[in-house]
Amino acid sequence: MAFERKDLQGAAFKNDKKIEDWHADFRGDILVEGTDYYLDITKKEPANGGATFLRVTLKPKNATAKAAVEKVVTQEASPFSDDDFGL
Repeated sequence: MAFERKDLQGAAFKNDKKIEDWHADFRGDILVEGTDYYLDITKKEPANGGATFLRVTLKPKNATAKAAVEKVVTQEASPFSDDDFGL
């Protein structure tokens, strides 16, 4: 039986190529609404001595997905139109 990728599921593996501290501890990919994303997971220690946590970052795998994300971010970035400021 072949591996079937399902929406909102992914996998991450230990990053054997980690050289710098800021590189992700785990890397992988995830499928979200039919779009592939790179998945980076980094273990973080808070400066105030609190509980250790994991930071998760998604990055679009292709330019089309990246453009779609940028479009959504741009549209949501400002709730005001130019007319709100008399421009």
